[in-house]
Order: sequence, then structure tokens, then C-alpha cells
Amino acid sequence: MPQTEITATTYRQRIEKLQEAMKEFGIQAVVLEPGPAMLYLTGVRWGKSERTFAVVLPVKGEPVWTLPGFEEMRARELIHVGDDIRIWQEDESPYQRIAGALQDRGVTSGRVAIDDAARFFVFDGIRKLAPKLEYVGASQVLQAAGVDTAQPARPGPLCIVPKVTLMETLHAGHGPPSLSSLRSTVQKWSTRLKNS
Repeated sequence: MPQTEITATTYRQRIEKLQEAMKEFGIQAVVLEPGPAMLYLTGVRWGKSERTFAVVLPVKGEPVWTLPGFEEMRARELIHVGDDIRIWQEDESPYQRIAGALQDRGVTSGRVAIDDAARFFVFDGIRKLAPKLEYVGASQVLQAAGVDTAQPARPGPLCIVPKVTLMETLHAGHGPPSLSSLRSTVQKWSTRLKNS
């Protein structure tokens, strides 16, 4: 059975559906790192690295992409929706670009949903530059828009690496975790791994 190619129109419709859900939840923007949600909503498949690659999906308007300068040509080939691409160089802050994108899209107060699988350092970088915003997890609004954020199964030998997600470290939006709460989360994951 041949696969059908998903068009830019379909991605726009998916983003519009998310924007409707965002209105219902009182969310001003969603910030996504690479993963299932970014892939489903935009068609961009990108690996996570120490260099931040993210998309800001505002409740109104087009997406804003933030990516490393040396990846610009490759990223432009993959991006189907949104032409606002903000690059950052090695001596610059990607979080400044993301905070600027939020501000440029009119998001200066209110709730911003962060991808639940986002790494803490990405969230923390944004939060430090836009401290007046209220940050919440994105899973509920994504699910309401029909976005499946489950990671697809990978074939091959079982290799599990514990990953502490943003929402686990934030304990439901109560700020940065303490060292003891991080230890508790790591211990929880270690126990899960031993039992699997």
C-alpha cells in the first residue's frame, strides 16, 4: 500500500485545531521540542541535541522556529509550515529567540504550554527570559487537539535510558525542583527500570 504524502495544508489544519484547543484551555502559545507532537503538527522530524531546536505555536498567527545557524539550510528543507525562522549562533542564546518570538506574537502574559518531553534546561532558559508568563504542561491541550504524543516503539534490543521529563521535575508547575526531588525522581525511574 503506497503511503500518501501529508501536505502543508494538512499541517496547517492540524495547527488550527490546536489553536482552537488553546483558546478553550486559555493557552497563549505552545512550545515544542523535536518529538511526536512536532512531527504530527508540522511534519518536521529532528533529533534532540544540546543545541536547541524548537517551534513556538501561538494561539494566533504562524509558527516561529528557533534553530542553530549551521542547521538553517537543512531545516528550511524540512519546514512545511511557517517561514519565521530565527537562527542563533554558538555565542547567542536560543532562549532569547524563543522569548522574542513569544513577545512578537503578543504573548507577554498568560499561560504558555511547554512540551511535556522538553528538557529542563530548555524550559529554564525560556522561563528566565520570560518570567511573567505562567508555564504549564502541554499534554492536555495537545490531546484535546488530537495530537498523539506517545513515542513510537523502536525495533531492536531493549535499551532504556531514564529520562526525567520537564513535568516530572516541575512537580505540576511549582518551579524548579530541589536536589532531593530530583533524586526522588531518578530513584523512581531506577526502580521502574529494574522492574521492567
